[in-house]
Amino acid sequence: MNRDRSKKAELMERNSALIGKKFRKTYLPASFCSLSRIAVIAIDSIVAGSSIGATALAAVALFSPISSMDEVIFDLCGSGMTNNIAKLRGEHEQDKANQFFTFTLLRMICIYLVFCTLLIVFARPVFSFFSKEESLVDMALDYFYPMVAAMPLMSVMTGVRMVFRIDGRPKFFSFISLLQSIGNVLLDILFVNYFSMGIKGLAYATIISACISYIVMLTHVFMGKCSLKFDFRILKDIKTCIQYRNRVVKTGQTYAVGDILHVFTGMMMNKLIGEVGGSAGLAVYGIFNACNNICGCFTLAMSSSTALLGGILFGEGDFEGLRIVLRRACATVAKITLGITIFIELFTGFILSLYGIDNQSVMLAYWALRIGCLSFPIYGLNRVYVQYLVAVDNHKYATLISFIETGMKFPVAWLITRVLGIHGVWIGIVLTEVIAFIPILINKLRKNWYFLPDTDDSQLRAFSFILSEENIVKASQFADRAIRDVKFQDVLANRVALLIEESGMYILHENAGNHQPINCEIRIRFADDKLYVAICDDGKLFNPICEVRNNGFMGTKNLEKLMLNAFSSKVTYDRIVELNFLVLCCKEVL
Repeated sequence: MNRDRSKKAELMERNSALIGKKFRKTYLPASFCSLSRIAVIAIDSIVAGSSIGATALAAVALFSPISSMDEVIFDLCGSGMTNNIAKLRGEHEQDKANQFFTFTLLRMICIYLVFCTLLIVFARPVFSFFSKEESLVDMALDYFYPMVAAMPLMSVMTGVRMVFRIDGRPKFFSFISLLQSIGNVLLDILFVNYFSMGIKGLAYATIISACISYIVMLTHVFMGKCSLKFDFRILKDIKTCIQYRNRVVKTGQTYAVGDILHVFTGMMMNKLIGEVGGSAGLAVYGIFNACNNICGCFTLAMSSSTALLGGILFGEGDFEGLRIVLRRACATVAKITLGITIFIELFTGFILSLYGIDNQSVMLAYWALRIGCLSFPIYGLNRVYVQYLVAVDNHKYATLISFIETGMKFPVAWLITRVLGIHGVWIGIVLTEVIAFIPILINKLRKNWYFLPDTDDSQLRAFSFILSEENIVKASQFADRAIRDVKFQDVLANRVALLIEESGMYILHENAGNHQPINCEIRIRFADDKLYVAICDDGKLFNPICEVRNNGFMGTKNLEKLMLNAFSSKVTYDRIVELNFLVLCCKEVL
Protein backbone atom coordinates (compact mmCIF):
# COMPACT_ATOMS: atom_id res chain seq x y z
CA MET A 1 0.00 0.00 0.00
CA ASN A 2 1.49 3.32 -1.09
CA ARG A 3 1.50 5.75 1.82
CA ASP A 4 2.98 8.76 0.02
CA ARG A 5 1.93 11.96 1.77
CA SER A 6 3.82 14.30 -0.51
CA LYS A 7 0.80 15.11 -2.69
CA LYS A 8 -1.04 18.23 -1.63
CA ALA A 9 -4.65 19.16 -2.13
CA GLU A 10 -5.06 20.72 -5.56
CA LEU A 11 -8.36 22.35 -4.75
CA MET A 12 -8.30 23.06 -1.00
CA GLU A 13 -5.78 23.21 1.81
CA ARG A 14 -6.20 22.58 5.49
CA ASN A 15 -6.66 25.81 7.45
CA SER A 16 -7.29 26.81 11.04
CA ALA A 17 -10.76 28.35 10.57
CA LEU A 18 -12.77 25.52 12.12
CA ILE A 19 -10.36 24.73 14.95
CA GLY A 20 -9.74 28.42 15.62
CA LYS A 21 -13.43 29.16 15.96
CA LYS A 22 -13.94 26.32 18.39
CA PHE A 23 -10.80 27.31 20.30
CA ARG A 24 -12.18 30.80 20.90
CA LYS A 25 -15.57 29.46 22.01
CA THR A 26 -13.91 26.93 24.31
CA TYR A 27 -11.51 29.47 25.78
CA LEU A 28 -14.20 31.94 26.86
CA PRO A 29 -16.12 29.60 29.20
CA ALA A 30 -12.84 28.14 30.41
CA SER A 31 -11.72 31.65 31.41
CA PHE A 32 -14.84 32.22 33.46
CA CYS A 33 -14.62 28.74 35.01
CA SER A 34 -11.04 29.43 36.04
CA LEU A 35 -11.92 32.91 37.24
CA SER A 36 -14.71 31.63 39.48
CA ARG A 37 -12.29 29.20 41.11
CA ILE A 38 -9.18 31.37 41.33
CA ALA A 39 -10.86 34.72 41.99
CA VAL A 40 -12.24 33.45 45.30
CA ILE A 41 -8.95 34.10 47.10
CA ALA A 42 -8.31 37.31 45.15
CA ILE A 43 -11.72 38.78 46.01
CA ASP A 44 -11.46 37.67 49.63
CA SER A 45 -8.01 39.29 49.84
CA ILE A 46 -9.33 42.63 48.61
CA VAL A 47 -12.30 42.63 51.01
CA ALA A 48 -10.14 41.38 53.89
CA GLY A 49 -7.50 44.09 53.40
CA SER A 50 -9.90 46.99 52.77
CA SER A 51 -12.68 46.13 55.27
CA ILE A 52 -11.12 44.06 58.07
CA GLY A 53 -7.42 44.94 58.17
CA ALA A 54 -3.88 43.83 57.40
CA THR A 55 -4.11 40.84 59.78
CA ALA A 56 -7.08 39.45 57.83
CA LEU A 57 -5.19 39.95 54.58
CA ALA A 58 -2.24 38.03 56.02
CA ALA A 59 -4.62 35.28 57.23
CA VAL A 60 -5.96 34.80 53.70
CA ALA A 61 -2.39 34.67 52.40
CA LEU A 62 -1.55 32.07 55.05
CA PHE A 63 -4.49 29.96 53.84
CA SER A 64 -3.52 30.16 50.15
CA PRO A 65 -0.96 27.31 50.12
CA ILE A 66 -3.33 25.16 52.19
CA SER A 67 -6.08 25.70 49.64
CA SER A 68 -3.62 24.73 46.92
CA MET A 69 -3.47 21.26 48.44
CA ASP A 70 -6.92 20.52 47.13
CA GLU A 71 -5.66 21.37 43.63
CA VAL A 72 -3.36 18.36 43.91
CA ILE A 73 -6.36 16.04 44.16
CA PHE A 74 -8.32 18.04 41.62
CA ASP A 75 -5.54 17.87 39.03
CA LEU A 76 -4.73 14.25 39.80
CA CYS A 77 -8.36 13.20 39.33
CA GLY A 78 -10.29 16.02 37.66
CA SER A 79 -7.73 16.99 35.02
CA GLY A 80 -7.00 13.35 34.32
CA MET A 81 -10.74 12.76 33.89
CA THR A 82 -11.14 15.69 31.48
CA ASN A 83 -8.16 14.76 29.33
CA ASN A 84 -9.04 11.09 29.04
CA ILE A 85 -12.72 11.71 28.32
CA ALA A 86 -11.68 14.14 25.59
CA LYS A 87 -9.53 11.43 23.99
CA LEU A 88 -12.32 8.86 24.26
CA ARG A 89 -14.75 11.29 22.66
CA GLY A 90 -12.18 11.96 19.95
CA GLU A 91 -12.10 8.21 19.36
CA HIS A 92 -15.94 8.30 19.44
CA GLU A 93 -16.14 5.76 22.29
CA GLN A 94 -19.20 7.13 24.07
CA ASP A 95 -19.83 4.08 26.29
CA LYS A 96 -16.25 4.07 27.57
CA ALA A 97 -16.48 7.83 28.18
CA ASN A 98 -19.61 7.30 30.33
CA GLN A 99 -17.91 4.58 32.37
CA PHE A 100 -14.76 6.63 32.81
CA PHE A 101 -16.80 9.64 33.94
CA THR A 102 -18.74 7.60 36.52
CA PHE A 103 -15.76 5.81 38.03
CA THR A 104 -13.48 8.85 38.22
CA LEU A 105 -16.12 11.11 39.74
CA LEU A 106 -16.96 8.62 42.53
CA ARG A 107 -13.28 8.06 43.22
CA MET A 108 -12.61 11.79 43.45
CA ILE A 109 -15.45 12.28 45.96
CA CYS A 110 -14.09 9.53 48.23
CA ILE A 111 -10.55 10.94 48.14
CA TYR A 112 -11.79 14.43 49.02
CA LEU A 113 -13.75 13.21 52.02
CA VAL A 114 -10.62 11.57 53.48
CA PHE A 115 -8.45 14.56 52.59
CA CYS A 116 -10.71 17.17 54.19
CA THR A 117 -11.08 15.12 57.38
CA LEU A 118 -7.29 15.03 57.80
CA LEU A 119 -7.05 18.76 57.12
CA ILE A 120 -9.56 19.58 59.84
CA VAL A 121 -7.75 17.40 62.40
CA PHE A 122 -4.28 18.84 61.76
CA ALA A 123 -5.18 22.43 60.83
CA ARG A 124 -3.90 24.26 63.94
CA PRO A 125 -0.46 22.56 64.08
CA VAL A 126 0.06 23.34 60.39
CA PHE A 127 -0.86 27.03 60.72
CA SER A 128 1.17 27.37 63.92
CA PHE A 129 4.25 26.03 62.13
CA PHE A 130 4.14 28.86 59.59
CA SER A 131 3.27 31.69 61.97
CA LYS A 132 3.99 32.27 65.64
CA GLU A 133 1.40 35.07 65.92
CA GLU A 134 -1.55 33.50 67.74
CA SER A 135 -4.02 36.17 66.61
CA LEU A 136 -3.05 35.54 62.97
CA VAL A 137 -3.40 31.76 63.40
CA ASP A 138 -6.83 32.10 65.03
CA MET A 139 -8.08 34.34 62.23
CA ALA A 140 -6.70 31.99 59.58
CA LEU A 141 -8.54 29.08 61.22
CA ASP A 142 -11.79 31.06 61.26
CA TYR A 143 -11.44 31.41 57.51
CA PHE A 144 -10.16 27.87 57.01
CA TYR A 145 -12.81 25.67 58.65
CA PRO A 146 -15.81 26.73 56.53
CA MET A 147 -13.68 26.76 53.38
CA VAL A 148 -12.29 23.26 53.86
CA ALA A 149 -15.80 21.89 54.37
CA ALA A 150 -16.73 23.31 50.96
CA MET A 151 -13.67 21.99 49.12
CA PRO A 152 -15.25 18.70 47.97
CA LEU A 153 -18.28 20.53 46.58
CA MET A 154 -16.25 23.22 44.83
CA SER A 155 -13.53 21.01 43.38
CA VAL A 156 -15.62 18.02 42.32
CA MET A 157 -18.20 20.19 40.65
CA THR A 158 -15.52 22.27 38.96
CA GLY A 159 -14.17 19.06 37.45
CA VAL A 160 -17.65 18.12 36.26
CA ARG A 161 -18.10 21.55 34.73
CA MET A 162 -14.79 21.25 32.87
CA VAL A 163 -15.89 17.92 31.40
CA PHE A 164 -19.28 19.33 30.40
CA ARG A 165 -17.55 21.88 28.18
CA ILE A 166 -17.20 19.08 25.63
CA ASP A 167 -20.97 19.35 25.13
CA GLY A 168 -20.46 22.82 23.72
CA ARG A 169 -22.64 25.33 25.60
CA PRO A 170 -20.14 28.16 26.09
CA LYS A 171 -22.62 30.91 26.94
CA PHE A 172 -24.33 28.78 29.57
CA PHE A 173 -21.13 27.88 31.40
CA SER A 174 -19.83 31.44 31.12
CA PHE A 175 -23.03 32.63 32.78
CA ILE A 176 -22.62 30.12 35.62
CA SER A 177 -19.07 31.21 36.35
CA LEU A 178 -19.97 34.88 36.14
CA LEU A 179 -22.89 34.24 38.52
CA GLN A 180 -20.53 32.66 41.06
CA SER A 181 -18.00 35.51 40.90
CA ILE A 182 -20.60 38.28 41.19
CA GLY A 183 -22.41 36.43 43.95
CA ASN A 184 -19.17 36.03 45.88
CA VAL A 185 -18.42 39.78 45.69
CA LEU A 186 -21.93 40.83 46.76
CA LEU A 187 -22.08 38.35 49.64
CA ASP A 188 -18.58 39.31 50.79
CA ILE A 189 -19.65 42.93 51.09
CA LEU A 190 -22.97 41.99 52.73
CA PHE A 191 -21.53 39.62 55.35
CA VAL A 192 -18.45 41.66 56.21
CA ASN A 193 -19.64 45.28 55.97
CA TYR A 194 -23.29 44.94 56.99
CA PHE A 195 -23.52 41.77 59.10
CA SER A 196 -20.07 42.28 60.70
CA MET A 197 -19.22 38.59 60.39
CA GLY A 198 -15.51 39.28 59.92
CA ILE A 199 -13.33 36.82 58.08
CA LYS A 200 -15.87 34.02 58.54
CA GLY A 201 -18.22 36.00 56.35
CA LEU A 202 -15.73 35.71 53.48
CA ALA A 203 -15.80 31.92 53.72
CA TYR A 204 -19.59 31.69 53.98
CA ALA A 205 -19.98 33.99 50.97
CA THR A 206 -17.77 31.70 48.91
CA ILE A 207 -19.72 28.59 49.91
CA ILE A 208 -23.17 30.06 49.25
CA SER A 209 -22.23 31.55 45.86
CA ALA A 210 -20.67 28.22 44.81
CA CYS A 211 -23.80 26.27 45.82
CA ILE A 212 -26.09 28.59 43.85
CA SER A 213 -24.00 28.36 40.69
CA TYR A 214 -23.76 24.57 40.93
CA ILE A 215 -27.52 24.21 41.30
CA VAL A 216 -27.88 26.16 38.07
CA MET A 217 -25.21 24.00 36.44
CA LEU A 218 -27.09 20.79 37.28
CA THR A 219 -29.92 21.92 35.02
CA HIS A 220 -27.56 20.97 32.18
CA VAL A 221 -28.02 17.37 33.31
CA PHE A 222 -31.69 17.49 34.29
CA MET A 223 -32.73 19.06 30.96
CA GLY A 224 -31.02 16.29 28.99
CA LYS A 225 -28.34 18.56 27.51
CA CYS A 226 -25.45 16.47 28.80
CA SER A 227 -24.00 13.82 26.51
CA LEU A 228 -22.25 12.06 29.42
CA LYS A 229 -24.36 9.64 31.43
CA PHE A 230 -23.75 7.76 34.65
CA ASP A 231 -22.99 4.10 34.04
CA PHE A 232 -22.65 2.32 37.39
CA ARG A 233 -22.09 -1.05 35.73
CA ILE A 234 -18.41 -0.15 35.67
CA LEU A 235 -18.26 -0.77 39.45
CA LYS A 236 -18.77 -4.48 38.81
CA ASP A 237 -15.78 -4.67 36.47
CA ILE A 238 -12.75 -4.50 38.79
CA LYS A 239 -10.21 -5.01 35.99
CA THR A 240 -11.53 -2.09 33.97
CA CYS A 241 -11.70 0.07 37.11
CA ILE A 242 -8.00 -0.55 37.70
CA GLN A 243 -7.25 0.34 34.08
CA TYR A 244 -9.21 3.58 34.38
CA ARG A 245 -7.50 4.44 37.65
CA ASN A 246 -4.10 3.92 36.03
CA ARG A 247 -5.06 6.14 33.10
CA VAL A 248 -6.20 8.92 35.41
CA VAL A 249 -3.05 8.70 37.54
CA LYS A 250 -0.78 8.61 34.49
CA THR A 251 -2.41 11.71 33.06
CA GLY A 252 -2.92 13.55 36.32
CA GLN A 253 0.49 12.87 37.83
CA THR A 254 2.05 15.64 35.77
CA TYR A 255 -0.31 18.17 37.27
CA ALA A 256 -0.16 16.57 40.71
CA VAL A 257 3.65 16.63 40.90
CA GLY A 258 3.62 20.31 40.06
CA ASP A 259 0.86 20.99 42.57
CA ILE A 260 2.54 19.07 45.38
CA LEU A 261 5.70 21.07 44.82
CA HIS A 262 3.58 24.20 44.56
CA VAL A 263 2.00 23.50 47.95
CA PHE A 264 5.35 22.80 49.56
CA THR A 265 6.91 25.81 47.88
CA GLY A 266 4.01 28.03 48.93
CA MET A 267 4.34 26.95 52.54
CA MET A 268 8.09 27.48 52.57
CA MET A 269 7.73 30.84 50.82
CA ASN A 270 5.26 31.85 53.54
CA LYS A 271 7.78 30.87 56.17
CA LEU A 272 10.63 32.66 54.35
CA ILE A 273 8.61 35.85 53.86
CA GLY A 274 7.35 35.71 57.44
CA GLU A 275 10.95 35.55 58.69
CA VAL A 276 12.20 38.32 56.40
CA GLY A 277 9.19 40.66 56.29
CA GLY A 278 6.85 39.57 59.09
CA SER A 279 3.07 39.97 58.79
CA ALA A 280 3.58 43.02 56.55
CA GLY A 281 5.57 40.88 54.13
CA LEU A 282 2.88 38.17 54.17
CA ALA A 283 0.21 40.78 53.43
CA VAL A 284 2.23 42.01 50.45
CA TYR A 285 2.73 38.41 49.30
CA GLY A 286 -1.04 37.99 49.49
CA ILE A 287 -1.49 40.96 47.14
CA PHE A 288 1.02 39.51 44.69
CA ASN A 289 -0.68 36.09 44.84
CA ALA A 290 -4.05 37.70 44.16
CA CYS A 291 -2.72 39.41 41.01
CA ASN A 292 -0.91 36.23 40.04
CA ASN A 293 -4.13 34.26 40.43
CA ILE A 294 -6.10 36.68 38.27
CA CYS A 295 -3.51 36.28 35.52
CA GLY A 296 -3.43 32.56 36.23
CA CYS A 297 -7.14 32.16 35.54
CA PHE A 298 -6.60 33.20 31.91
CA THR A 299 -3.50 31.05 31.66
CA LEU A 300 -5.33 28.09 33.18
CA ALA A 301 -8.23 28.62 30.77
CA MET A 302 -5.92 28.64 27.77
CA SER A 303 -3.95 25.62 28.94
CA SER A 304 -7.09 23.63 29.83
CA SER A 305 -8.59 24.46 26.42
CA THR A 306 -5.36 23.23 24.86
CA ALA A 307 -5.65 19.97 26.79
CA LEU A 308 -9.34 19.57 25.90
CA LEU A 309 -9.07 20.21 22.17
CA GLY A 310 -5.66 18.56 22.01
CA GLY A 311 -7.02 15.40 23.61
CA ILE A 312 -9.90 15.25 21.12
CA LEU A 313 -7.59 15.80 18.13
CA PHE A 314 -5.03 13.30 19.45
CA GLY A 315 -7.80 10.72 19.80
CA GLU A 316 -8.73 11.38 16.17
CA GLY A 317 -5.11 11.17 15.02
CA ASP A 318 -5.30 14.73 13.68
CA PHE A 319 -1.69 15.80 14.17
CA GLU A 320 -1.92 18.84 11.93
CA GLY A 321 -4.84 20.03 14.06
CA LEU A 322 -2.67 19.61 17.16
CA ARG A 323 -0.02 21.86 15.63
CA ILE A 324 -2.66 24.49 14.92
CA VAL A 325 -3.93 24.33 18.51
CA LEU A 326 -0.47 24.72 20.07
CA ARG A 327 0.49 27.65 17.84
CA ARG A 328 -2.78 29.45 18.50
CA ALA A 329 -2.68 28.78 22.25
CA CYS A 330 0.89 30.10 22.63
CA ALA A 331 0.14 33.22 20.60
CA THR A 332 -3.05 33.99 22.53
CA VAL A 333 -1.67 33.41 26.03
CA ALA A 334 1.41 35.51 25.21
CA LYS A 335 -0.78 38.47 24.18
CA ILE A 336 -3.06 38.22 27.21
CA THR A 337 -0.35 37.81 29.84
CA LEU A 338 1.77 40.53 28.29
CA GLY A 339 -1.25 42.86 28.36
CA ILE A 340 -1.84 42.09 32.06
CA THR A 341 1.83 42.71 32.83
CA ILE A 342 1.78 46.09 31.10
CA PHE A 343 -1.43 47.03 32.95
CA ILE A 344 0.14 46.19 36.32
CA GLU A 345 3.29 48.14 35.46
CA LEU A 346 1.25 51.22 34.50
CA PHE A 347 -1.38 51.10 37.25
CA THR A 348 0.47 49.64 40.23
CA GLY A 349 -0.66 52.45 42.51
CA PHE A 350 -4.32 51.96 41.61
CA ILE A 351 -4.12 48.22 42.27
CA LEU A 352 -2.54 48.77 45.68
CA SER A 353 -5.24 51.28 46.60
CA LEU A 354 -7.85 48.50 46.31
CA TYR A 355 -6.26 46.62 49.21
CA GLY A 356 -6.06 49.51 51.67
CA ILE A 357 -2.56 48.62 52.89
CA ASP A 358 -0.72 50.86 55.35
CA ASN A 359 1.90 53.38 54.25
CA GLN A 360 4.81 51.30 55.56
CA SER A 361 4.00 48.45 53.16
CA VAL A 362 3.34 50.59 50.08
CA MET A 363 6.86 50.57 48.64
CA LEU A 364 7.33 46.89 49.48
CA ALA A 365 4.13 45.98 47.66
CA TYR A 366 4.97 48.38 44.81
CA TRP A 367 8.16 46.54 43.92
CA ALA A 368 6.60 43.14 44.59
CA LEU A 369 4.05 43.73 41.85
CA ARG A 370 6.33 45.48 39.37
CA ILE A 371 9.02 42.80 39.57
CA GLY A 372 6.80 39.75 40.07
CA CYS A 373 4.46 40.47 37.15
CA LEU A 374 7.39 40.05 34.73
CA SER A 375 7.02 36.30 35.27
CA PHE A 376 3.44 36.20 33.93
CA PRO A 377 4.13 35.85 30.15
CA ILE A 378 6.74 33.12 30.64
CA TYR A 379 4.52 31.32 33.15
CA GLY A 380 1.67 31.34 30.62
CA LEU A 381 3.79 29.76 27.88
CA ASN A 382 5.15 27.14 30.29
CA ARG A 383 1.64 26.12 31.42
CA VAL A 384 0.23 25.89 27.90
CA TYR A 385 3.14 23.75 26.73
CA VAL A 386 2.85 21.38 29.71
CA GLN A 387 -0.86 20.86 29.00
CA TYR A 388 -0.12 20.25 25.33
CA LEU A 389 2.47 17.60 26.24
CA VAL A 390 -0.10 15.86 28.43
CA ALA A 391 -2.59 15.89 25.54
CA VAL A 392 -0.07 14.08 23.29
CA ASP A 393 0.83 11.58 26.06
CA ASN A 394 4.35 12.93 26.69
CA HIS A 395 3.98 12.85 30.45
CA LYS A 396 7.67 12.54 31.34
CA TYR A 397 8.74 15.75 29.66
CA ALA A 398 5.69 17.60 30.99
CA THR A 399 6.53 16.42 34.52
CA LEU A 400 10.12 17.57 34.10
CA ILE A 401 9.07 21.10 33.18
CA SER A 402 6.58 21.23 36.07
CA PHE A 403 9.27 19.99 38.47
CA ILE A 404 11.73 22.68 37.38
CA GLU A 405 9.12 25.42 37.46
CA THR A 406 7.83 24.71 40.97
CA GLY A 407 10.62 22.78 42.67
CA MET A 408 13.29 25.41 42.13
CA LYS A 409 11.22 28.43 43.19
CA PHE A 410 11.95 28.29 46.91
CA PRO A 411 15.69 27.45 46.67
CA VAL A 412 16.26 30.25 44.14
CA ALA A 413 14.23 32.76 46.19
CA TRP A 414 16.01 31.74 49.40
CA LEU A 415 19.45 32.27 47.87
CA ILE A 416 18.59 35.69 46.47
CA THR A 417 16.98 36.88 49.73
CA ARG A 418 20.30 36.25 51.46
CA VAL A 419 21.68 39.12 49.38
CA LEU A 420 18.74 41.38 48.49
CA GLY A 421 16.32 40.76 51.34
CA ILE A 422 12.62 40.32 50.67
CA HIS A 423 12.93 41.73 47.12
CA GLY A 424 14.81 38.53 46.33
CA VAL A 425 11.49 36.66 46.56
CA TRP A 426 10.02 38.45 43.54
CA ILE A 427 13.26 38.22 41.55
CA GLY A 428 13.48 34.50 42.36
CA ILE A 429 9.95 33.91 41.04
CA VAL A 430 10.81 35.53 37.70
CA LEU A 431 14.15 33.73 37.43
CA THR A 432 12.58 30.33 38.09
CA GLU A 433 10.07 30.74 35.24
CA VAL A 434 12.92 31.68 32.91
CA ILE A 435 14.90 28.57 33.91
CA ALA A 436 11.83 26.35 33.28
CA PHE A 437 11.41 27.90 29.84
CA ILE A 438 14.97 27.07 28.75
CA PRO A 439 14.32 23.37 27.84
CA ILE A 440 11.22 24.44 25.90
CA LEU A 441 13.26 26.98 23.97
CA ILE A 442 15.94 24.39 23.24
CA ASN A 443 13.33 22.02 21.80
CA LYS A 444 11.93 24.83 19.68
CA LEU A 445 15.39 25.59 18.26
CA ARG A 446 16.02 21.88 17.66
CA LYS A 447 12.71 21.67 15.78
CA ASN A 448 11.40 19.10 18.26
CA TRP A 449 8.55 21.33 19.39
CA TYR A 450 5.48 19.16 18.88
CA PHE A 451 6.62 15.74 20.17
CA LEU A 452 4.32 13.93 17.76
CA PRO A 453 4.76 10.52 16.15
CA ASP A 454 5.79 10.38 12.52
CA THR A 455 2.79 11.88 10.72
CA ASP A 456 3.22 9.33 7.91
CA ASP A 457 1.92 6.69 10.31
CA SER A 458 -1.42 8.45 10.72
CA GLN A 459 -1.91 8.99 6.96
CA LEU A 460 -4.31 11.84 7.55
CA ARG A 461 -5.53 13.79 4.53
CA ALA A 462 -7.53 16.76 5.74
CA PHE A 463 -8.89 19.73 3.85
CA SER A 464 -11.07 22.68 4.79
CA PHE A 465 -13.68 24.68 2.96
CA ILE A 466 -16.69 26.98 3.37
CA LEU A 467 -19.90 25.01 2.86
CA SER A 468 -21.40 25.55 -0.60
CA GLU A 469 -22.63 23.33 -3.43
CA GLU A 470 -19.54 24.06 -5.52
CA ASN A 471 -17.12 23.28 -2.67
CA ILE A 472 -18.98 20.09 -1.77
CA VAL A 473 -18.45 18.78 -5.28
CA LYS A 474 -14.77 19.73 -5.13
CA ALA A 475 -14.46 18.00 -1.74
CA SER A 476 -15.91 14.74 -3.07
CA GLN A 477 -13.50 14.86 -6.04
CA PHE A 478 -10.54 15.45 -3.75
CA ALA A 479 -11.58 12.56 -1.50
CA ASP A 480 -11.86 10.28 -4.52
CA ARG A 481 -8.26 11.05 -5.55
CA ALA A 482 -6.94 10.83 -1.98
CA ILE A 483 -8.33 7.30 -1.54
CA ARG A 484 -7.03 6.14 -4.93
CA ASP A 485 -3.56 7.42 -3.95
CA VAL A 486 -3.27 4.67 -1.33
CA LYS A 487 -4.56 1.94 -3.66
CA PHE A 488 -7.91 1.32 -2.04
CA GLN A 489 -10.39 -0.16 -4.47
CA ASP A 490 -11.74 2.26 -7.07
CA VAL A 491 -15.31 1.31 -6.27
CA LEU A 492 -14.69 2.33 -2.64
CA ALA A 493 -13.31 5.71 -3.72
CA ASN A 494 -16.43 6.28 -5.81
CA ARG A 495 -18.73 5.37 -2.93
CA VAL A 496 -16.90 7.62 -0.46
CA ALA A 497 -16.99 10.52 -2.92
CA LEU A 498 -20.73 10.03 -3.39
CA LEU A 499 -21.25 9.77 0.35
CA ILE A 500 -19.35 13.02 1.01
CA GLU A 501 -21.35 14.80 -1.66
CA GLU A 502 -24.71 13.54 -0.38
CA SER A 503 -23.82 14.24 3.25
CA GLY A 504 -22.54 17.71 2.39
CA MET A 505 -25.78 18.52 0.60
CA TYR A 506 -27.69 17.24 3.64
CA ILE A 507 -25.68 19.56 5.94
CA LEU A 508 -26.25 22.45 3.53
CA HIS A 509 -29.98 21.75 3.54
CA GLU A 510 -30.09 21.60 7.36
CA ASN A 511 -28.41 25.02 7.54
CA ALA A 512 -30.63 26.70 4.97
CA GLY A 513 -31.29 30.28 6.08
CA ASN A 514 -28.15 30.43 8.21
CA HIS A 515 -26.43 33.66 7.19
CA GLN A 516 -23.17 32.77 8.93
CA PRO A 517 -20.61 30.85 6.84
CA ILE A 518 -20.39 27.16 7.76
CA ASN A 519 -16.84 25.87 8.13
CA CYS A 520 -16.32 22.27 7.06
CA GLU A 521 -13.48 19.79 7.14
CA ILE A 522 -13.12 16.39 5.56
CA ARG A 523 -10.61 14.15 7.31
CA ILE A 524 -9.54 10.92 5.62
CA ARG A 525 -7.29 8.71 7.72
CA PHE A 526 -5.69 5.37 6.89
CA ALA A 527 -4.77 3.20 9.86
CA ASP A 528 -4.68 -0.53 10.59
CA ASP A 529 -5.72 -1.36 7.02
CA LYS A 530 -8.91 0.60 7.51
CA LEU A 531 -10.22 3.83 6.10
CA TYR A 532 -11.79 6.44 8.40
CA VAL A 533 -13.72 9.36 6.96
CA ALA A 534 -14.87 12.22 9.22
CA ILE A 535 -17.15 14.97 7.97
CA CYS A 536 -16.92 17.84 10.45
CA ASP A 537 -18.81 21.14 10.48
CA ASP A 538 -19.80 23.91 12.89
CA GLY A 539 -23.35 24.36 11.64
CA LYS A 540 -26.72 23.56 13.15
CA LEU A 541 -27.04 20.56 15.45
CA PHE A 542 -28.31 17.56 13.51
CA ASN A 543 -28.16 13.80 13.77
CA PRO A 544 -28.58 11.96 10.47
CA ILE A 545 -28.28 8.60 12.21
CA CYS A 546 -31.14 8.94 14.70
CA GLU A 547 -33.47 11.62 13.43
CA VAL A 548 -36.31 10.76 11.02
CA ARG A 549 -36.87 13.26 8.23
CA ASN A 550 -39.94 13.39 5.97
CA ASN A 551 -38.99 16.45 3.97
CA GLY A 552 -38.47 14.75 0.63
CA PHE A 553 -34.77 15.66 0.54
CA MET A 554 -32.76 12.71 1.82
CA GLY A 555 -34.31 10.84 4.69
CA THR A 556 -32.33 9.33 7.52
CA LYS A 557 -32.95 5.77 6.41
CA ASN A 558 -31.65 6.52 2.93
CA LEU A 559 -28.56 8.25 4.32
CA GLU A 560 -27.79 5.44 6.75
CA LYS A 561 -28.37 2.83 4.03
CA LEU A 562 -25.99 4.70 1.73
CA MET A 563 -23.35 4.79 4.46
CA LEU A 564 -23.61 1.11 5.31
CA ASN A 565 -23.66 0.03 1.68
CA ALA A 566 -20.55 2.09 1.02
CA PHE A 567 -18.64 0.93 4.06
CA SER A 568 -20.27 -2.21 5.47
CA SER A 569 -18.91 -1.12 8.85
CA LYS A 570 -19.31 1.35 11.71
CA VAL A 571 -21.11 4.68 11.31
CA THR A 572 -21.24 7.16 14.22
CA TYR A 573 -22.43 10.70 14.82
CA ASP A 574 -21.22 12.87 17.68
CA ARG A 575 -21.50 16.48 18.79
CA ILE A 576 -18.23 17.63 20.39
CA VAL A 577 -17.40 21.22 21.35
CA GLU A 578 -20.22 22.46 19.10
CA LEU A 579 -18.92 20.53 16.12
CA ASN A 580 -20.89 17.89 14.21
CA PHE A 581 -18.84 14.76 13.57
CA LEU A 582 -20.08 12.17 11.07
CA VAL A 583 -17.50 9.37 11.25
CA LEU A 584 -17.37 6.34 8.95
CA CYS A 585 -15.12 3.31 9.07
CA CYS A 586 -14.42 0.91 6.20
CA LYS A 587 -12.40 -2.27 5.82
CA GLU A 588 -9.95 -2.37 2.94
CA VAL A 589 -11.49 -5.47 1.35
CA LEU A 590 -15.20 -5.16 0.64
